[in-house]
Amino acid sequence: FKLPSAISHLTLGKEPYQVFALESKTQQGLIINLKPFQVKRFPLSFEPHWVVAQKWGYILANSQAQISLIDNEGNILGNYTLPIEGEIGIVAACEESALLLATFHQTKGILYKFDLTGLESKTN
Repeated sequence: FKLPSAISHLTLGKEPYQVFALESKTQQGLIINLKPFQVKRFPLSFEPHWVVAQKWGYILANSQAQISLIDNEGNILGNYTLPIEGEIGIVAACEESALLLATFHQTKGILYKFDLTGLESKTN
């Protein structure tokens, strides 16, 4: 098969035969199911630097602490700006509903843990 898009990032999902992709030079996300082959394209509110796969979907983040929660069907559950100091340097999942962010601000490194439980039911 051929995908009519230039892909800049690909993340293996937690669902069997599913990947999340970012289109090059656009702010578009793609949920690609390989069996059966299906592509869902949707706009993103920012250009993500990190994509973290979870059982329920994906967490997208950029260095300015903007995050989007997207389910396995490609529905945007919410867009948020997290209250942190400095720019994000590392993003990692911690359990199924928590996110770890590491920043460096002035002369100190800071590690944040955010509980994402319930965020998908709120809009921002």
